[in-house]
Amino acid sequence: MKETAKCIVILSPHFLANKRWTKVEFDSVFTREIIEERNVFLPVWAGVTVSDVYEYSPSLANRLGIDWKLGLDLVAIKLAQKIGQDTQLPSKSVWRRDVPEDKSK
Repeated sequence: MKETAKCIVILSPHFLANKRWTKVEFDSVFTREIIEERNVFLPVWAGVTVSDVYEYSPSLANRLGIDWKLGLDLVAIKLAQKIGQDTQLPSKSVWRRDVPEDKSK
């Protein structure tokens, strides 16, 4: 969490109810945002209300995020777009083929 460029957080009732490890990780990333003066969190709102999130963290309640109701495909696309905007991506492809192509087909 200390060196991650972005942190996707699924704000669900289960996440908000866990006061142990999720809270420690949240506090760690939130502190980085304050120190580095940049957004690290990419919140995905999943079955929670603004009031629920406010009870967990007033600072997080006013954060724009992606609504899980949009569906998995659209949420994934939106997250990838946001990460791509905010992150310097390599100029050439990082994909490679480890297994030789089967040319018998």
